[in-house]
Amino acid sequence: NIEIFSCGIMPKEAFPEEKSLLEEVKEGLIKRGLRVNPVRTPWSNETKEKLKEANLILTATSEIKSFLIKNIENKNIKTFYEFIGEKEKDFEDPFNYERRKQDPKKFTRGFIEIERLAELTANKLK
Repeated sequence: NIEIFSCGIMPKEAFPEEKSLLEEVKEGLIKRGLRVNPVRTPWSNETKEKLKEANLILTATSEIKSFLIKNIENKNIKTFYEFIGEKEKDFEDPFNYERRKQDPKKFTRGFIEIERLAELTANKLK
């Protein structure tokens, strides 16, 4: 069995526009035939404890990987690209921090890349 748990390393107050961001993600998922209600799981003691128990942690960026290595006792932390055997790089953040909203072009490219990474990751886990 595989359990997937997704969380961020930023505290809840880092994204006051969380509701509108989650709505954008929901709309992007619906366009891809997925009907779910996304939630944001910010960094907390509960999150930290859950990650300590994980068999494998995959991160979007090397910065997140470094943060987790410093903050939890789990040695099996890799970026998605590292795990699938591709050249090390960071996933492009679609959020425009200046405008405090998603960049539409990066957002679309991000969904396409997530689909590709998910497929390659699933194949590697088989």
